[in-house]
Amino acid sequence: MSEVELFSSFFYDRLSVMPSCWIFTLASLSILIIQGMTSLAFAQELSEKTPQEEWKKEIGEEVNTLANRIDSYFGQTRADDERSGSTLRLAPQLQVGEFMTPQTSVDLRLNLHLRNLEQFGHEIGDKLFGLNSDPSDDPTGSKPSGTSKSNREEWNWTKSIETHAAGLAPPTYGVLVRVRKNYPGKRKWIHRFWWSIGWDNDLLWENNANFSSDYAIGKNLLFRWFNQWTYNMSSSLQTTSQGPSFYQTVSDHLSVSYDARMNMAVEAGAWVLDNYSFGSTIRRRLKNRWIFLEVDPMVDFGRSHFFQRQLSVLAKVEFVFGDI
Repeated sequence: MSEVELFSSFFYDRLSVMPSCWIFTLASLSILIIQGMTSLAFAQELSEKTPQEEWKKEIGEEVNTLANRIDSYFGQTRADDERSGSTLRLAPQLQVGEFMTPQTSVDLRLNLHLRNLEQFGHEIGDKLFGLNSDPSDDPTGSKPSGTSKSNREEWNWTKSIETHAAGLAPPTYGVLVRVRKNYPGKRKWIHRFWWSIGWDNDLLWENNANFSSDYAIGKNLLFRWFNQWTYNMSSSLQTTSQGPSFYQTVSDHLSVSYDARMNMAVEAGAWVLDNYSFGSTIRRRLKNRWIFLEVDPMVDFGRSHFFQRQLSVLAKVEFVFGDI
């Protein structure tokens, strides 16, 4: 069984124990099943035209290039993690809505790219799996052929350190360590897993795991199925969030996302529906390329308001320093 199958099995098996979460969980599994069925037919069609590895590389690069461009434009943490340099984001914002007083805050996020940390991770992989070894250099033939240097990417994880701060009075601040890995799928799919552990002065210790799947619908349209599990180790609170997103590139200076989410939480030892929401993110980049304007309208149905409709709008200006 491959690594992506193991991660998929673990994540979805955990979610399947939640009765109210069956629909979204089955939808997640259906995406992987449909992907496998369509990719099999597509592979048979192309088997006489191109070698399998060349075909997989071309298709994987297509969806990965689209996802990278979109995540970079929307300021996603994955894009910052996979860059070769550090990035600082400063975002003053205002949120207004029903059943709430207007809220203002300033978010600060610093993503550190430490080459020594990356090198340390490679050295650990070399020691554990012999990734720097070449079987042809071993006269005894005792080294396994599957652990040559050419297979380094199979074990390569991206590691990053992130510090963040938010609010005005009193501010919250924290730091976390995150590792992630991409799993190229078949046809126009790619799967991504990341795990993080961190601390801040508000939530204290928190553990997060995320598994998502991307599909390239077109050159400017990306579909993503999002799954995330969060465990607050200080309060023993567990939550999950999952749902679909569509990302559309309208022009070089304008992109839009359309999102639906269902959030669950543990209460009295049982999983309950906390809220579900539908929203959009409209993000525009100014001509100087390092300033972004963003408006996020959302309609939320939360348990705290007896699932009544709650409209809200978040507006912010983001300044990006470092790599863009």
